[in-house]
Amino acid sequence: MEIAKTVDGNAVMLSIEGMLDAESARMLGAEIAGLGGDVSELVLDLEGVEYITSLGLRQLVLADRAMRRRSGRLSLIRVSSAVTESLRICGLSERLNIL
Repeated sequence: MEIAKTVDGNAVMLSIEGMLDAESARMLGAEIAGLGGDVSELVLDLEGVEYITSLGLRQLVLADRAMRRRSGRLSLIRVSSAVTESLRICGLSERLNIL
């Protein structure tokens, strides 16, 4: 998995390529944990995610929780059909902000 980071003021976009499995979920978690305290908007571009495991889904929930704790917002954009289906099956499509 590869993560490309774009920063624009208080907003950060992470573009993810590859599979979001156990190992890559840890990588994503570390990237999110390393965000500065001034980040109020986190956007995850999931167009390049071919497959997501339960640990990947868990990481999305944890990212959402972390952003809410800092009065921020998590948004998922360009979500692939495979990931959309996984989010729907798990009931996360209604909980997470999917644009």
